[in-house]
Amino acid sequence: MKGLGGSRRLLRAWVVLACAIITPGLALGACKEADRVDEGGLHDKAELPSRIGQRVVFCDDGSRADVDYLGDGLSMAVTWLPRGKTEILRSKATGQDFRGPTMRATIAGGSIAFTSKAGPVRICHRTDERG
Repeated sequence: MKGLGGSRRLLRAWVVLACAIITPGLALGACKEADRVDEGGLHDKAELPSRIGQRVVFCDDGSRADVDYLGDGLSMAVTWLPRGKTEILRSKATGQDFRGPTMRATIAGGSIAFTSKAGPVRICHRTDERG
């Protein structure tokens, strides 16, 4: 009988495979400026002057994250709401994973899979914040 580690490896492998199949150009759709969301803890232009886009993503586990796309689109600042610490993730090229000291993010279409050293994979989705 497999333990939970086998299920996690299978899920991670599936996420990586699905993301590798999706056209890298789909990641560019996540860089659009989102409608404003009235959320405490969101970054403004003064805090992150190199911000080119912002999204609040809602995760399957009920958590939320403020995702800010920075500079040339190969860096993102991720803050878990409402008061999480911000981590900067960087990608080597368009279509590749974003990586940071404790977290990795893979974008596919309107979803982002966050893999953390401290916990399970979080699957998060863009939504229309207007409700």
